[in-house]
Amino acid sequence: MDCLYLAEDARGHGLGAALMEAVAALARSLGLDHVEWQTPDWNEGAIRFYDRLGATGMPKRRYALPVAPPVPPPVGPPVGPATG
Repeated sequence: MDCLYLAEDARGHGLGAALMEAVAALARSLGLDHVEWQTPDWNEGAIRFYDRLGATGMPKRRYALPVAPPVPPPVGPPVGPATG
């Protein structure tokens, strides 16, 4: 699951719990035994909400791979076979 979000004014009315139950129901209907999602460590409100639902937090590693810019082709006349 990705990018689940309720606007601030929609929170506190049971909509999040209803939405998560609908997600769980869909997962059950598809024969899945669990649903996974993520939230940043700093999103304490979401973490408390997920904990109240009985979800289990799991550690995760994030990786970044730097990619160098492409090397431009050499500038100059084309090089062909040697003649002589």
